[in-house]
Amino acid sequence: MKAVAAERRRFGYRRIHVMLERQGIVMNLKKLRRLYREERLQMRAAEVVDIVDHGQVD
Repeated sequence: MKAVAAERRRFGYRRIHVMLERQGIVMNLKKLRRLYREERLQMRAAEVVDIVDHGQVD
């Protein structure tokens, strides 16, 4: 799982689950999600960008 996650940095646990199944590794999705979280492989949340009002009048 770590190797697939390192190779595909933008993949979440669902896509990693599919990749592992294609490689012949069968794992319960709940177990995979727990291990994914424990190994801190989660993607970082996107930064929130503030929209600035540049003095436009409605």
